[in-house]
Amino acid sequence: MKIDYRYLKEFLHAKESIQELADLMTSIGFESEIHKDQSIHFDVTPNRGDFLSLNGISREYSAIKGKLSNPKLQISKQTFRENKQIISAIDQAACTHYCLGLVKNIRKVKQLTPKKRSLLTKAEIPLIHPLVDLANYVMLELGTPMHIFDLDQITLPISVGYLRKSQKVRVIGGEEKNLQTSTLAIKDAKKVVALAGIIGEKESSVSKKTINIAIESAYFKPDKIINQSRLYGLATEAGFRFERGVNPTLQEFAIERYLKLLSEIATFDSTDCYKKGKAKFAAHSIKIDMQAFERFSDVKLSREKATKILRLLGFAIQKSISNTFIAEVPAFRNDVTLKEDIYEELLRITGYNNVPILDEHSFSPLLSSGSKLDDGLKRFMVGRGFNELQNMPFINASYQQADFKNQNVTIVNPLREEESILRQSLLPQLILNFSRNYRRGFQQQKIFELGSGYIKKGDKYFQEKIFSGLINFPSSAEQNIFTLKGLVCDILSLISTRKHSFKSIDCPDYFSNLGMDIFDGKKQIASFGEIKSSLLREKQNIYLFGFEIYLDRIDNSVQTKKLVKPSKFPFSTKDINVIVDSKVTYEVLCNTIMLGNIKNLVEVSFVDRFISEKIGKDKVSYTLRMKFQSNSYSLTDEEIQNNIVKIFSMLKHTFGATLRQ
Repeated sequence: MKIDYRYLKEFLHAKESIQELADLMTSIGFESEIHKDQSIHFDVTPNRGDFLSLNGISREYSAIKGKLSNPKLQISKQTFRENKQIISAIDQAACTHYCLGLVKNIRKVKQLTPKKRSLLTKAEIPLIHPLVDLANYVMLELGTPMHIFDLDQITLPISVGYLRKSQKVRVIGGEEKNLQTSTLAIKDAKKVVALAGIIGEKESSVSKKTINIAIESAYFKPDKIINQSRLYGLATEAGFRFERGVNPTLQEFAIERYLKLLSEIATFDSTDCYKKGKAKFAAHSIKIDMQAFERFSDVKLSREKATKILRLLGFAIQKSISNTFIAEVPAFRNDVTLKEDIYEELLRITGYNNVPILDEHSFSPLLSSGSKLDDGLKRFMVGRGFNELQNMPFINASYQQADFKNQNVTIVNPLREEESILRQSLLPQLILNFSRNYRRGFQQQKIFELGSGYIKKGDKYFQEKIFSGLINFPSSAEQNIFTLKGLVCDILSLISTRKHSFKSIDCPDYFSNLGMDIFDGKKQIASFGEIKSSLLREKQNIYLFGFEIYLDRIDNSVQTKKLVKPSKFPFSTKDINVIVDSKVTYEVLCNTIMLGNIKNLVEVSFVDRFISEKIGKDKVSYTLRMKFQSNSYSLTDEEIQNNIVKIFSMLKHTFGATLRQ
C-alpha cells in the first residue's frame, strides 16, 4: 500500500520526516520503503488488513507515540431502513451486512481537492469520475471498499448470492468474464451488476451522464472472496482488502462519511439509505496477566502502560485489577485470538529491541528445542561448508511422494495454481534448487534447509519440523555413503544421546537402494542415501546424496547412563570378512552376532563393504570387527579364535555366509 507522505503527515499531525516516519513504521512490523514521488510503500502481511487505511496507520502511530492522533471524521448522519423493494435478499453465509445509499439529482459536481487527488494517484488508484474517486478516497480513509452504481442503469431490488449457472458479464474496463457458480454476485432484478467485493459491471457504472447513484457498502466474508480475483485475472483494491478482511461494523458509517464529503463537491436533492442484515461481530475477550507476560518475554511492563497501548490500538479494556485486565478484541482485528497475540502487540509497540538477551544459566551437551536447536544446527552445517536455503512450503503435487498422496494438504487459495499443496518433505525443492544451481555452473554443492512438512491424516492436519540437506560428491567412490552417514550421525549426536538403529530403505521415494532409515526403537527419525538419478533433470553422471531428519520425533532428553567399572585386562580385536546376499545389511549381521551369546564379546562394529562380480552376482562382502575382553583374566589367542569360529558358523547357518579370502 502506497500513501502520500505529505497527506499522511497532515492526517497524523506528525512531525517526523519521511525517513523517520518510514523507520518508525518499520520498527513496529510494517516494512516501509520511500519512493521518489514522496510516498511511502508499506509492506503489509496478509493477516493485517486493518492497517490498509489512514485510520489503520493512525492507530499504530498513536500507540507508538503514546497519544491519540486519529482525527474525528465528520459524517452526514442517516437512518438505514430495511425495504425488500430496494434490497430483496442476501446470502448471509457470505455477506452479513449489505447497505445502499440512494442519492438523486446530483449536479454541479466538482473534482476532489488536489490533495485528495494526489493521495489517490500516489496510491496507484486511477482517477475515474469524482463520484467514484470519492468512494476510493473513503476506502483509503476507513479501509472499507465501496462501489458506486448509476441508479438509472440498474433495476431494483438488489440481491446478493451465488449464480445458479455460469453467466457472461462485461466488467468495468470492457473485459468479458464468464462468471462461475462459485462466485458471489450482486444482482438486480434483471442481471448481474457486480462481482461481489471485486469489480462492477460496465453498463451500470458511473459515467458523465450519471445524475442518480446507488452507493454500495457491504461486508463480504474473506473466505468467500479469496481466490476470486485470481480466478478472473482481476487485481482490484477492493478485492485486495476484502480477501484480508475489513471491519464488519463500518458499512453504514462509510456511506455517512461519503455523503458528508459528497455535499462538499456536489449538490443533490435527496438521500435514502437502506440495509439488509446486521453488522455482526463475535466479540471475544482475552484475560491478560502482566506477570505471565513478564515470564513470557522477560520484559517488565506496568499494567497502566499495557492498557494504554491497547486502548490506542483500538482494544477495549475491562476489569483492570492489580496485575490483570481483560482486553476486548475490536472488530477489525481478526488476527488476534490468543493471549500470545496480545503479548505480541505489546512487544511490537514497546520495541523488540527492548527484549533482553539472557545468558544461559545451565549447560547441556545437547541442543535444546526451539531457536537454540535451530541456530546450533545451522552453525554446525555452515561450519562444514554447507549453504542454507529457504523455500516456500508450496509445491507441485507431482513432486509429492506417490505413496502418500492421500496425506496431501491442499491449499484452498494457492498463490500459484501449479503449487497447490503443502510439502511433506523438503527434499523435492532442494533437488530442484540443486538442478537450477548446477545449470548455472555450480557443480559442487552442499546445501541444507530447516523447515516444516505438512500431512493430513483423516480430518486432522499435522506439521513437523524437518532438517534436510544435499551434498554432491565429485566421484562415485563407495565411501560417499559412509561420509554422509558420519555427517548424519554427528547431527543426531548434537540432539540426542539415545542409541539409534539403521535399516535399509525398503520402498525409497527419493533415495536409491543405497540408502538407510534411522530408528529410535520402532520410530523412524531420519533417512539418508543417494538421490535417485531419475529425480534429476541433468543427464550427466551426478553423485548426489541427501538426508532428512524429523526433528520433532527425536527424544532429546538426557539419558542417565549406568557407570560400569572398566576391565583392567586388555581387549583384543579380530576382523572377519563374510560374503552374504546383498539384501542382508551389516546391521542385521551385527545384531545377530551380539544376540548369539558369544562369551567375552563386548562389541561388533562395521569396517568395510565390498561389491564385485568376482564374489558373485547379488552378493556383498562385509568386514566386521569383533572386540573381546574379560573382566577377570587376559584372553588367549585360542579362546578368541574359537569364538570367531562360532560366530562364522552362526552366520553361515543363518544367512548362508561364506568367508572371503
